[in-house]
Amino acid sequence: MLDGLSVPADLIREIITEEKYNVRILSIREAKNLNERKLMQVLKYAVRPSRPAGTPRLKGIYFFGPREPLPAPEPPTKKKRSPSPPGGAVMSLGAQIGAEWNQKSTNALHAALARTEDKWYQSSGRVIAKPPSPEWAETLQACEGIIAFDAVLCRGPRHDPKKAFSSPTLTNGRPNPSSFLRPAIATVALGFGCETCHSSHEGPAVFGVSPTSQLPLLSPLPLHSSSIRAAQMPHIIDGSKAPLPLFVRCEECLKTRWCQRCHKWWDEDCYAGSAMAQRTELQQIEYTESVHINGTTSLIPKQVIKVHTGLCIENCWASEIAGASHSEI
Repeated sequence: MLDGLSVPADLIREIITEEKYNVRILSIREAKNLNERKLMQVLKYAVRPSRPAGTPRLKGIYFFGPREPLPAPEPPTKKKRSPSPPGGAVMSLGAQIGAEWNQKSTNALHAALARTEDKWYQSSGRVIAKPPSPEWAETLQACEGIIAFDAVLCRGPRHDPKKAFSSPTLTNGRPNPSSFLRPAIATVALGFGCETCHSSHEGPAVFGVSPTSQLPLLSPLPLHSSSIRAAQMPHIIDGSKAPLPLFVRCEECLKTRWCQRCHKWWDEDCYAGSAMAQRTELQQIEYTESVHINGTTSLIPKQVIKVHTGLCIENCWASEIAGASHSEI
């Protein structure tokens, strides 16, 4: 575990390639002085098809998530009473404690609903704060089945050339190159699946059933085991043996179909989310025909917009508008 330490890429190269090391799981979260480009080159070299048998010995890397918080220092035995802060009641100790307890209550509710405290399995939104570069997605793709990470590739249909079809306004059914997306790392945890069908077009990943490349390494690190199975096993808090589904995607696959406030979302089979759906009702009436390649036209069914400017129309957008109207009054 080298979290937060100064870790040059040469040290990682030695750990991965040299026989004197026997590291199975490596954690370099928030490491300093780490050349990411050089690290990706080292990983791609380590998993090359011509590598020696039995290599690399390293089976898992924690890199993308935040490191575990340090233990809080013990409070002093005697504490002098400090004067009231300049911020008044809002910045007072009581207000801060209240906000902290509200956050704890929210976290407990999410954990109870998801049956686990693992953020990847909850409707927790962005689980990776900084979107990784496209080169990292290619690195994870090269390491599939060899080295696991605390992140996974997005399996949305737009990343599959065979499933990246044109928008619903075109009826020829042919693949549209503009809708295809290059490999990307999934950064958003979606909890219980699509709001309508409670699943997704690609289906959830399930521990013990799906390939290990579809499951992220979970935090905290397993301290009594160095197996990938132990690092990927979700911690179910209600004692149930029912498997937990994992729904994760990249933000590009969730554009116009994911609410960034309440984290509800709709998959491609339940909501088209096309450019046509983002038009106003008047614009949709004016644009009611689609011209085909052969010159014929057809009517386009009017779509109900579900997500606008990152908020779901039904709840969050309506409350935002109501709050704005109330403040103006």
